[in-house]
Amino acid sequence: MAEFRGNDRLIEVEHKYWSPNWKKWRQPSSSFITKKPPSSIRIVTWNIDFASPDVRPRLAAAISHIQTEVVPTIDGAPEPCCILLQEVSYQVFRDLLAHPWVRKYFQVVPTTTREWPAGNYGVVTLVSKTITVSKVQSLIFANSVMGRNALMVDLKLATPESENQRRPEIVTVRVANVHLESLPMGQPARPQQLAAIAEMLKEEGIHAGLVGGDMNMIGPNDARIHIDAGLVDSWIWDDSDEEGNTWGYQPSCQYPAGRLDRVFFTSAEDVEVQPPTRIGIDVKTEDGVWASDHYGLVTMVDVLI
Repeated sequence: MAEFRGNDRLIEVEHKYWSPNWKKWRQPSSSFITKKPPSSIRIVTWNIDFASPDVRPRLAAAISHIQTEVVPTIDGAPEPCCILLQEVSYQVFRDLLAHPWVRKYFQVVPTTTREWPAGNYGVVTLVSKTITVSKVQSLIFANSVMGRNALMVDLKLATPESENQRRPEIVTVRVANVHLESLPMGQPARPQQLAAIAEMLKEEGIHAGLVGGDMNMIGPNDARIHIDAGLVDSWIWDDSDEEGNTWGYQPSCQYPAGRLDRVFFTSAEDVEVQPPTRIGIDVKTEDGVWASDHYGLVTMVDVLI
């Protein structure tokens, strides 16, 4: 266990999930193993809302949208991708594991809701079986009153081929999935939580790091927390650009719309992260219920030499 301290509040890092259960039914089968790891991966992040009614049909609508509209296929299988879900309800966790598309093509962490700090919902990461996962870790925030954590997966990717490098180098890219502390009361905790994530993304042996999720950056004090943590925002336009907003429309409410969901990364020298585009706009169940109160984001990540 490693420890980080911020403003005298301890944040714990627990290394979990490397269990026989993980290796037994979440490792790639030989049919998905490629000659070399990919150099580019698609990153999807989406808070799918655990609290609203109709949670099961809403999850089904969200996964269907990702499958058919967000992640392209190669020879019938999804291209190399990593899907970061937040607010997955314990009520639908088994549904997610049993979903035919997920079960056939993805490695899923965690494998049980017992690994969530909060019992009723948590974060889940899906990694396509064409990508080798070398390590999974849970960063549990001791300064959270909402049971929040960051789930990290280490992915084996390849640098692109070049004239000076005939054989691509295999590198580790660490991808974190997080739901930072919510509401105005959570503002003091958010910079500490993101700083702890950033420190792990920059550990020795990690070529590049990326964190996506619901950052809950709702006030002026949140505007610089990624900069203070030494991270780069993949959104290259101004925060006032409404095209970046991911919350406040499904449904409209008395609170202003905002760019709550974001993708940050460690360095533009190691990876190129495309500006994200929104997904999940007006996606509904068959009964006309929005799949989530959030829009999701999708971006492409290219490993650089």
